[in-house]
Amino acid sequence: MKDIFKKTKINKENIKKLNFLKRLSLLQQLIVILALIALFVVIFLMPIIDNNLSSIIDNYMYETLESSQYALIEDSYYPQDQYKTTYWIIYDSSSNKWVNSNIIVDNVNTFYYYLFGSDLQNLLNNNEDNIKNKGTLGNDTYYYCITKINDSEQYLISIIDSEYSNDLINDIKNQIVYIQYGFFCCHCFGYDYLGI
Repeated sequence: MKDIFKKTKINKENIKKLNFLKRLSLLQQLIVILALIALFVVIFLMPIIDNNLSSIIDNYMYETLESSQYALIEDSYYPQDQYKTTYWIIYDSSSNKWVNSNIIVDNVNTFYYYLFGSDLQNLLNNNEDNIKNKGTLGNDTYYYCITKINDSEQYLISIIDSEYSNDLINDIKNQIVYIQYGFFCCHCFGYDYLGI
């Protein structure tokens, strides 16, 4: 019985703490409520947005790799300098050699051993035509796509670092924060504040 009374007393004390809202003006109460809603949005919705955003950016990066591979395979266009550096390597499975690349052999071997080697072996063992994945090398994340070149024994490996995707994610997150800030200002100060 004493436990029930203690719990009731604690609940009454918690309710008394919330009475501070009664001492605030109506505008201040509104600001506190909107601030709590904004805090809720930031705490609970931003991780969901971040997860969805990451999957969208991943898909975009794979599409970028596939389009660069199309240019290499169909048009035999081997770009050396690009805005977004896409590394490409051509592997010949019949001779077990790197045939062509836009990076030096030491870096090709590093990428092979620490990034895409197991996926290339799985592709060869399972006789598949394409695989997309991402992995880390040191502190950097790389996206890569391995595609069999038409009906040959050669495979095109395209690699792009995550620097570009990180810039995209940060830009989009900043835009979301600006939208939330604008939404908050519209509701706190009215549309006249923003000149609308």
